Amino acid sequence: MMEERVRTNFGDGTLLYNWVDCDAGEDLVEHFNVDSVPSLVTVLPHRQEAEVLPGITPEQLTEKITQADSFIKTLFEQEKQLAFREIEDLV
Repeated sequence: MMEERVRTNFGDGTLLYNWVDCDAGEDLVEHFNVDSVPSLVTVLPHRQEAEVLPGITPEQLTEKITQADSFIKTLFEQEKQLAFREIEDLV
């Protein structure tokens, strides 16, 4: 449900980072079954399920953001090459 809303509202190549107060975002806590703080929930448009990492450390957070950055850069390059090919076909 949440993953589909991300795809619908932001597209396949979008990553959103957000901090949520568990007391204020009880619906998200329940939806993702978060039972420890801090936790990281990763919702990527190319995956069917969200990834929940309970008790994440700063090092793990840095690693996850680095992985996501690499994914987006690769996706961007692929999309750019596809766009250039389509433009060349039109010319």
